[in-house]
Amino acid sequence: MIGKVVSEKQTDWDLWLPYIMAAYRNSRHDVTNFTPNYLIFGREVRAPVDIVLGTGETQQSNNSYDSFVDTTHKRMCEAYDLVRQHIGESAQRNKRYYDVRVRPAQYKVGQWVFYFNPRRFQGRQEKWSRKYTGPFCVTKVLGPVNVQLQRSRNAKPFVAHLDKIKPYLGPEPKGWIGYEPINGVEPNINGESSAVLEEPAQVASPAEVDVITFTEDQEFRRTRPRRQIQRPLRFSD
Repeated sequence: MIGKVVSEKQTDWDLWLPYIMAAYRNSRHDVTNFTPNYLIFGREVRAPVDIVLGTGETQQSNNSYDSFVDTTHKRMCEAYDLVRQHIGESAQRNKRYYDVRVRPAQYKVGQWVFYFNPRRFQGRQEKWSRKYTGPFCVTKVLGPVNVQLQRSRNAKPFVAHLDKIKPYLGPEPKGWIGYEPINGVEPNINGESSAVLEEPAQVASPAEVDVITFTEDQEFRRTRPRRQIQRPLRFSD
């Protein structure tokens, strides 16, 4: 509503705010079917234009203060009973609209997904920023609507709702499986089983091949080879 009356430079919004709020409080809401003024004061507030044109609700005179209090109390109780009924009907209507559009999503352990995590940065436009981060691996299904996500082997897992994740359709990340070996067999990200390497694993480097050996007592981890340190060129002949 402020955007309809504010100036082009948007410097006079505070001058329009009282009039905008007066119009808002005197407007009937679709959910409650009452105006905020009626639910607060028990009557509609008459604006100067209503007095000039003779429109709007007129305040009935009461014989005593007790009669005024009883009348106001009765009107407020009736109004709030109707508001509860209207809110319930609105909730059922919104549920029907939501059920029409919703599609059940099911995720399995080992599947990669994006997580909805919008962030604000100073000097950046929010609508141009990325809303999803990831990918994250589904490490555990906690129920019909919650899953546990983990970005890497050493990252801290967290719980996310299904409405805040979506499938990751890109190439699957390499170098992390996300599960500890069970009886010498470690499942890969597709849910299939692959045997743990019993022979020394060879990792190629630019200069030579470094051999990494794993024993039965050691934990199986994929690590990149150590960087080769060469002599600076300024010391060469």
